[in-house]
Amino acid sequence: MNYYDVILIGGGIAGVSAGAEIAAYAKTVVLEAETQPGYHATGRSAAFFTTTYGNSLSQSLGRISEIFFRGPPDGFTEHALIHPREQIVVANAASLDRLKAMQAGIAADVSPIGIDDALARVSILNRDEVAGAFVDRTGGELDAGAILGGYARLLKQRGGELIGNARATSISFNDGLWTVRTQNGDTFTAPAIVNAAGAWADDVAQMAALEPLGLKPLRRTAILVPPSPGLDMAGLPMLIHLSGGFYFKPDAGMLLVSPMDETEDTPCDVQADEYDVAVAVDRLMNNTSMQVRQVTHRWAGFRTFAEDRNPVVGYDPAASGFFWLAGQGGFGVGSAPALAHLACALITGQDIPHAFDRVAHMADMLSPARFRISGKAEERPTASAVA
Repeated sequence: MNYYDVILIGGGIAGVSAGAEIAAYAKTVVLEAETQPGYHATGRSAAFFTTTYGNSLSQSLGRISEIFFRGPPDGFTEHALIHPREQIVVANAASLDRLKAMQAGIAADVSPIGIDDALARVSILNRDEVAGAFVDRTGGELDAGAILGGYARLLKQRGGELIGNARATSISFNDGLWTVRTQNGDTFTAPAIVNAAGAWADDVAQMAALEPLGLKPLRRTAILVPPSPGLDMAGLPMLIHLSGGFYFKPDAGMLLVSPMDETEDTPCDVQADEYDVAVAVDRLMNNTSMQVRQVTHRWAGFRTFAEDRNPVVGYDPAASGFFWLAGQGGFGVGSAPALAHLACALITGQDIPHAFDRVAHMADMLSPARFRISGKAEERPTASAVA
């Protein structure tokens, strides 16, 4: 039996980033069901970073995490984690109110631009489908692979372990300790367990004899298509077409297109549905001059949301030492640094570094207690118990 202070279930960006921070203070292991970390949502993310997407809490988490992305710790990576790229949001006449409401709900500085300006930046747009637009210059492409890899190295440098092919098959709690048995028959024991299982987070809770929180894994589709001849891919922004119901951005010389679908599905190694692929192609061709003759690649990933579409971070009030780190939706990579620092502080009792301390004020809003009507846990592990 392997004894630790903290066991994290899930080797996506949430589990690996939190594990890396916790490992500085506690004996830590991250258990990943697949052979490699980040196989599911993390590895299938469009990985575009902006502080203007999602609700106000998601935007705040992005602004806090941006500090890390623009100034990671020494040795974390040899490459920039953000590569600048503008984002333009457009809408037709029927959707102008949606565009204005979206712009009004953004705390960051975004600028309205004229129709001619929007078409100059994105030449393939159909003029008839653009009645308003604004540009967001706050973000760019995130290097999700470098971020996940950097956190994995940091985890190991701090003495933590990342074990692949370690799917949890049973979870039990006795005498103040959680025991996780994996598919290989290995057992891991600790006073604190972190549920960072993404689309499987409710399944993990039920395995631990807890009520699920009602997290919804929502399938999102993406395709790659060859760009129109002569399209300036280097200067092309990320484009969100509100009324058209799709977005696209450059990706390794191709155009990555998504119909922004949100189809509830059962947690699995999710694949792109042919209907959703056809919708993506149709929306692109109806709103631009693009003629799609080939889809070179297609895939799907899960964006897992709680009912209020905010992440769930904190101890479950119905179970001693059971910690949720789930429900990041489409913001898992972009919010990872902020949520990792918060999780570390709540579990180990350590202070959050000053640059990230604004996330401490979000603890109550993120706590799973907001979904628990009744039920009181035994006394949860103290900081000294896991540090």
